Amino acid sequence: MSSAHAPTSGHDSRRSFNWLMPPFPRVRSGKSVSPTTSRVVGGGTDATHDHRFRRILTTETITVAKIVDSRCVLAVRDLEVSTRYYIDVLGFRRDPISGAGWSFLTRDRFRVMLGECVDERPAGELGNHSYFAYWNVEGVDDLYRELVAKGALVSSAPTTKPWGLREFGLRTPDGHRIVCGESL
Repeated sequence: MSSAHAPTSGHDSRRSFNWLMPPFPRVRSGKSVSPTTSRVVGGGTDATHDHRFRRILTTETITVAKIVDSRCVLAVRDLEVSTRYYIDVLGFRRDPISGAGWSFLTRDRFRVMLGECVDERPAGELGNHSYFAYWNVEGVDDLYRELVAKGALVSSAPTTKPWGLREFGLRTPDGHRIVCGESL
């Protein structure tokens, strides 16, 4: 840096440059945040001459939307058969939402929306694309015994996997596949 561009205040110009950069606004999920930031305005073309610049304090508000829940949406060929399977075999309950051609169901923290699509290919014909969920559970062996006793369509028994989970598989009447697993 030439002496013609050296700051006249006697301090390090690299610090002056950092002082000129406004901080990033703080963001909190789902909340409005009003951080105070600095905006530099003023004359001159050489940013190292900070005595020509002045700070203006501004308030910015940033709102970030928050996803609070989710629901898997599945096409089923026979809504009544699939709904009965989810309720009677898998232990789901009906949600207080209704719509022609739809079933809204929940078990613990897992929610599903079944939509009747009579003419669509069943999920069982989609090969590996028929997987739709991995349920992280507590008591995987207990859940397995519960579902088998109710007649669940089980595709594999609980097995300890090399990746540190104990898992079993099941499927629905339309062939949607679910894996249930528990950390060891």
